[in-house]
Amino acid sequence: MAVKLSYPERVNKYNIEAMRNAIVNGSKMHPGANLLETKNEFGHPIRLALHVMKHEQARIRTARNLKIGDVVHRHLRDGE
Repeated sequence: MAVKLSYPERVNKYNIEAMRNAIVNGSKMHPGANLLETKNEFGHPIRLALHVMKHEQARIRTARNLKIGDVVHRHLRDGE
């Protein structure tokens, strides 16, 4: 159930490593993430569904490029 439900969390300097780990875990492994909202080099919004990133290396590259201000739709945690 927890991998289906997600919470949109804005990336900041305190949670960036946890959000990177969630992206690397992807949508199938808990604690992971289902979606990433970011902006391209022109400032246009992009929504990346992590369930389509089958290869871990693609998720690692995406996590490496994570920026403060991006929004990660992470899996719910115990107690939420």
